[in-house]
Amino acid sequence: MANSLYSDLQNDEFRLLKAFYDQNRVLSCNMTAFNLDSHPAYTALSYAWGKELFAVPISCNGETINISRSLLSAFEAFVECPSLQTPEWVWADFLCINQKDEAEKAVQIRVMDQIYKKAEIVTIWSGTGDVKTQESLRTLENFGCMIARSPPIHSMDYVMSLSGDPQWTELEPFFRREWFTRSWVVQEVLLAQKARLVCGTTSIDWNKVIDLYLGCLEESQSNKVMLIRHELGYNVLRSLYDLSRKLGSSYYDLELLNLIRQRVCKEPVDKVYSILGLINPEVRAKIVIDYKIDPWSIFIRLAQELLKHHGPDVFILAPSVERPPELPSWVPNLLSSPLMTHAWYKHTASKLEEATGVDPEYKIPDKAALLTVDAPGICMAIIGNVYPLPDLSDGIITEHHARELLEAVKFCRTIWAQRNQKFKLKENVLTLIGGVVSRREGLERPIMDEFNEMIRNLKGFLNGDMFNTPNAHFMQSMMDAWKGACLFTTEDNHVGLGPKTMQRGDKVWIFFKASTPFVLRGNKDRVTHQLLGPAYIHTFMDGTAFEAKNPRETYEILTIQ
Repeated sequence: MANSLYSDLQNDEFRLLKAFYDQNRVLSCNMTAFNLDSHPAYTALSYAWGKELFAVPISCNGETINISRSLLSAFEAFVECPSLQTPEWVWADFLCINQKDEAEKAVQIRVMDQIYKKAEIVTIWSGTGDVKTQESLRTLENFGCMIARSPPIHSMDYVMSLSGDPQWTELEPFFRREWFTRSWVVQEVLLAQKARLVCGTTSIDWNKVIDLYLGCLEESQSNKVMLIRHELGYNVLRSLYDLSRKLGSSYYDLELLNLIRQRVCKEPVDKVYSILGLINPEVRAKIVIDYKIDPWSIFIRLAQELLKHHGPDVFILAPSVERPPELPSWVPNLLSSPLMTHAWYKHTASKLEEATGVDPEYKIPDKAALLTVDAPGICMAIIGNVYPLPDLSDGIITEHHARELLEAVKFCRTIWAQRNQKFKLKENVLTLIGGVVSRREGLERPIMDEFNEMIRNLKGFLNGDMFNTPNAHFMQSMMDAWKGACLFTTEDNHVGLGPKTMQRGDKVWIFFKASTPFVLRGNKDRVTHQLLGPAYIHTFMDGTAFEAKNPRETYEILTIQ
């Protein structure tokens, strides 16, 4: 639908603009349509729209249109900063897409991956900055020296006395800016050939931010930075960096989905639309772009298509802190944080296809209105007892958490003592750290030595001392694996980790092509089942237990709702 400012675009066209001051020093812009395969060099803008939408008038092609203060400040930077004036053409979604034309929006969102890929550079506009903030950003190049000067941690009092250092505190509010929380910026940054981070008049190469800032924070494991780095943007940058390195991997779509559910967007459906440029093209083609559709239908449709392409490992993402009645239990709620860790893809609980000799199909409905999935698998165990685990998600172990942790260890040791002598204590330890044991890369000491050191350090913590550096990676694994989890035993004396929502009588299933077992609960209709989440039972994770069940002859079809 054309109007006086926006003429109709062909499906292979997009608009670019140039910002400038007119003779009265009023910010204006000219906008022109180009073919996606024939266009001038341009920068694609990555920015947060801001809360004050449509608050400031600007002249575009001689007509007045209201834009946000955030976009206005970005245009002012392009005009006033010589370093940002090349290339001179700019793509900014709010102006370059007719926001009142739903059909055009649907087409432009589908080609947004091309727009960011073909940009000469992506400009990350984080907002205006005062002198102190911009000076603090310029210290990124000196971060290594600054961290090297930070003495090791010896006590909590010492750490807290240093946490007010201006060089750190000035960065904290910067990395809490809206840009670092948005859903859309994930594909905008990951698709970029080159990117620059801009704050006010300060511009820094994005890769330099990642390499220097993120790298130095990770090198500071024995320093105060380790305890406060989650406040310094570490988690945000680390997640983007990890995802960039996994681009094209078999589990990329699933990692992407897990990341995006922890980010924010104005429209719930944008949890999906904001990553269309990154997901599998065959999956992308099945997603309808329509802002009038309820988000649950979009989430279900995405899960159905991902299940076709990735198999039951999609179920690993299903546990959510909040679950609306509109979503079946096997579909992740992208508007809620994940309940559990997601790093369990590396196992092969039922992937010994050569051994099983059978490849039964998953029955997946084509319409979002059909909420069930028929999954072939084997019931491996019935849950006996369930034991709570401490929540370590805050990143710092308090005295209360430490005591809870020691109690959980006591539970596990008691269970082990009640079992026959064939049960190895190493399996006990592997169960405690769940699916993220591989994060111990680079640590060569036997796992029992590490476990015993962890216990000693926790006991020392109760006496006022901090745990030390060699234990840091191990503790991080514990924190990740125990998120939203509980310790359980089965009726046949297996020990495992599973979703904290599980209870006695639930069943552990392994589905064909799944990396990990899952815990399910039968519904009252005795026909359908509720998926609770993935489980970690050490002796089930390599596929041999599944093979021993003779799956070719004994598998069942489970209807998950």
